[in-house]
Amino acid sequence: MTDGRRNFYVVPGDDLHAGVRERRDEFMARVGGVRPRNPNSRHTAIYPVDVEAWRNRWSLFEDMAQPAVGDEVS
Repeated sequence: MTDGRRNFYVVPGDDLHAGVRERRDEFMARVGGVRPRNPNSRHTAIYPVDVEAWRNRWSLFEDMAQPAVGDEVS
């Protein structure tokens, strides 16, 4: 429940992918390696608890905001 508030999760792509892969592998191990309802599905749910460490991590943009090679620095 959000109580009318919105939460934003600023997650680096590689970190998001690694977390999804880890949770998928754990799930597949629990169910014997075959998805029980739809074996062909590649769907993966991402819940807020899975990305909580990145909630409102706007500072990650500042960390990445460095001039590219050839850009002028003012």
